[in-house]
Amino acid sequence: MRKYLILLLHLLPFAAYASGDMIVYPHGVGSHGVYVPGFRTYSTNWYSTSSQNVVLLKELKQSIPQIRIAGFGAASPGKTTLFCRLSFPVYLPDKMAHEIFLAEAMRAELLEAGLYSEDATVSVTGHLVSMDFNSFGTGKWIIEAKFEVEGKEPVTIKYEYTYPISMTAVNACGDVSRALVPALQGFLFTVYSDAGFKALLQPTAR
Repeated sequence: MRKYLILLLHLLPFAAYASGDMIVYPHGVGSHGVYVPGFRTYSTNWYSTSSQNVVLLKELKQSIPQIRIAGFGAASPGKTTLFCRLSFPVYLPDKMAHEIFLAEAMRAELLEAGLYSEDATVSVTGHLVSMDFNSFGTGKWIIEAKFEVEGKEPVTIKYEYTYPISMTAVNACGDVSRALVPALQGFLFTVYSDAGFKALLQPTAR
């Protein structure tokens, strides 16, 4: 490590800076430069409810009662950071924990569809198994969560969302951060469409 630090110090006099990035000229300013991206952090967009998801939930109102989210845990509770290209942190808005972001996205769509009530008798507990992405080759978000209602078998849903990704790290990490919202919209549509999830919400026969 010390060797690389000394090398970097030797190169600094031959560097040009722009917005935190650096172009290093190992053989002098007249030679070809090497682009070195500066340190960046990325933040995903706030969740926006999906009209497709809300329409589907409104259709489900005919067969399922109002529900409430009793809690949402995670395999890595409180996790706020993922790293793009092994270097650049990707945060959710306000550095929100991943399981909270998922729970609030789901709650927002249930509310918009008229299916959510804090007084509902059906209480759903969620558990985020994994929320991760691939930023090399094919861009991909992978989201997996388990849903439970007391007295019933839990249901686990896994969803993969693919998207085009740029070659350079700076642009690729921007692609990653922009892709989370459509990925989560697709995940929730898959959840609402799942027969096991719909059965989970049916009132228990007495």
